[in-house]
Parts: sequence; C-alpha cells; structure tokens
Amino acid sequence: MNRKRVRLVIVGFGFVGFLLSNNGGSKLMGSTLGDTKVMDGIKKLVAQKKYLSAIKAIHAADPKGLNSDYVLEECQVAREYYEECINFQIFGFRDLGPNENLDEVRGTPGTYEMLVDEPEKLLKAGIARDPRNAALKQELALYYLDGLNVAGSSFDPQEKDPHGAAIKILADIRAQPGALSADGWKELGINYTSTQDYADGLPCFRAATRLDPTSGDDVYNEAVCLFNLERDKKALPLAEKSVELYGAGHADLNSIVDAWGLCAELRRSSGDKQGSYNALRAAFKLRPDDYWSTRRLMDFHLKDGLEGQARKDAARIFAMQPTNPRMPQDILDLFGAVGKTSDAVDVLAGLVPLYQDQQEAVGNLEFHMGDGYAQLDKSKEAHQAWLAAKAAFLKASNPNQEAVNAVESRFQN
Repeated sequence: MNRKRVRLVIVGFGFVGFLLSNNGGSKLMGSTLGDTKVMDGIKKLVAQKKYLSAIKAIHAADPKGLNSDYVLEECQVAREYYEECINFQIFGFRDLGPNENLDEVRGTPGTYEMLVDEPEKLLKAGIARDPRNAALKQELALYYLDGLNVAGSSFDPQEKDPHGAAIKILADIRAQPGALSADGWKELGINYTSTQDYADGLPCFRAATRLDPTSGDDVYNEAVCLFNLERDKKALPLAEKSVELYGAGHADLNSIVDAWGLCAELRRSSGDKQGSYNALRAAFKLRPDDYWSTRRLMDFHLKDGLEGQARKDAARIFAMQPTNPRMPQDILDLFGAVGKTSDAVDVLAGLVPLYQDQQEAVGNLEFHMGDGYAQLDKSKEAHQAWLAAKAAFLKASNPNQEAVNAVESRFQN
C-alpha cells in the first residue's frame, strides 16, 4: 500500500541565482483569484516541463505572494516538480528539454535556480487571508505528507506533528464537495489502511479513482481493501486493471510485481489455480528473485501438495537473506500451515551443510530448527538445535549478540 515516493539525493548545487520570492511587504491583503490568461500560461509552461519559467511567471504575477491562486500553484510546482531540494523546504528548478525526464534528472548534479521561501509559510499566510480556501488547506496537508516521505526525520516544519496535522486537515475538509483531489483522498485512504482499517479506506480510494481513473496506485489500493474485506470477486478485476494501468504508465517494477501478486491471490481464491500460477510467472519475468512472489509460490505449492517444488522454493527464499530470521520463520509457518512442520525442520536441516562458511546463517537455521522441534514437542532435539545455534552465532565473524540473547531466552522458557 505504499505510495510512490521520490528519493532525496543531496548533491553539489550549481547556483545560477536566487529567487527570493514573497519576502517583501506585509501580507494583510490580497486577492484570491489569479488572472485567467496568466494562469493558463503558467500551466502550459508546467505541461512543457518549463518548471523554472513557471516559477518565474508566478513571481512576476504575484511578487508579494498575496494571491491565493498563485500561491497554490507555486507550492504545487515546488512539491511536485522540483529538481533538487534540501529537507523538502528549499527547492531548486530548471527548465527541462523535450527528451528529459524529471525522475531521471532529479538529484543529479546540475545548474538550477533555488526557490528559497518555505511552502509552509506561504500556505499558512494564504489560509490566514483566505480561511475558506480548501485548496490551500489540502496543499498544506500534502506538503506535510510529502515532506515526511521524501526527507524523513530531516523534514523540520513549524508544525510539530506534521502527519497528524495533515490528516486532520484532510478529514476536516473532506465533507466539502470537490474539496479533495485524488491525492487528498488517497492520503486519507493510506492513513486508514495503515491501521488495517480497510472499511474506511475503501471509499477514499474509490473517490480517488473517480477523480483519476488512470492511477494504478488508487485502483490497486481499492483492490487491496476489497481483498482484505473478503470481497474477492470485486477485487480481482480491479487488481488486473491496476496491472494494465501500471504498465501503461511505465510504473516501477515493484508496483507491477505487487499487482501481479495480488492477482495471483485473487485468482486462486476464485478457484483459478492455473491463473494464479500464470500471474506469478508474470511477476517472476519482471523480478526473478522477488521475495513475496517466491513466498506465494511456496504457499501455493504446499497447498497443492507439491512438496518437492515447495522445498526448492524454501531454498530460494533462504538464499535471499541467509542471516534474516524471517526467511526460516516463513518456511516453518507455511509448511506448518499444512501440517508439515516436521518437513520444514527437515528442509532447514538440509540447508545447514550449504552454509558452513556463513556461521550466522547456520545459527539462523539451527535456531529455527529448535523452534520447529519445540512445536513438535521434541524438547531434547530442540535443546540440541538451540545449543548448536548459539555455538554458530558465537563463531560468526561478527557475533550477533541479539541472536545469542534470543537463544538464551529459549533456554529460560
């Protein structure tokens, strides 16, 4: 359910000059509507990827930042079309050539001009002048959320709880007809589903999809909500539609692979086993070593009684991250779900000889073998496996004390 994020890359700046906009004079008065021809011209510049020219046009039209329309446009351009930023508070722009892609040039060394004023200040001042302007409020909320996504802990706005403030803003204005854009609805939906509240997340993603039917993210997220609400028949066509939209929009591979994985789950629940395998094959063509696709494949093989194939899947999963405890735990869980815990222990034991040059990996295997034996009420074998795990962890080139402590806790229990 993750929203697509823009990576923050700090590089050397090639400063041409500074655009010190909106920093002069008091801001007690101002109009709310921008000149239609000027606004159309600014939007045309953005469509042409002339982002720096668009910012300059905004500043020329509204040098003191008193007009709500221009403030909104400036902050949207800063948030969505910057080429470089510092902590999501200072933004740099340039005009791109017809064959340049913003995602490819963003964060690379180059020459661009900096917009110094922080969007938060511009938006708060605009809201103070125009308190009924829902668009400004939504933009402030989206700025807070994008700042957290892009800059993380380096994002330091005036607002002490930017995430909480953003969600409150969106929730407060959602009842106003047309107040929220597709992005606003999507953010509300993500907030609900982050706490597994799929019932409240579903109408948010539906509203987002109505406003932007081309968004693969929103269609996929709607399908995820339906899947978790056990409404699989309605979820499947949406999941398949998200694959089409992601492909048409040239989305990152992770998004398409995730969508194929959801298709696999939903086809299987509808009784289409072959279709579920076909969906996973499509995912593997894009990312052959994808963890979730391999985990699903092992699950499907086990449920279909194909234990030999499942054992191969287990070996592949463990090889992805041999020192990660999640890998052998997945093997125990999925084999155990079909009553084959003993076979899971056998799989783990069979991997031990292959990792003798990686003692932390051996410890990881032995530790989970002990857990498997404990589930089978074989306390003697469990004790022996945990002792072997502790010895392996201590022999590792960089002993993992946390892992040793985990073994010790097994003896105490």
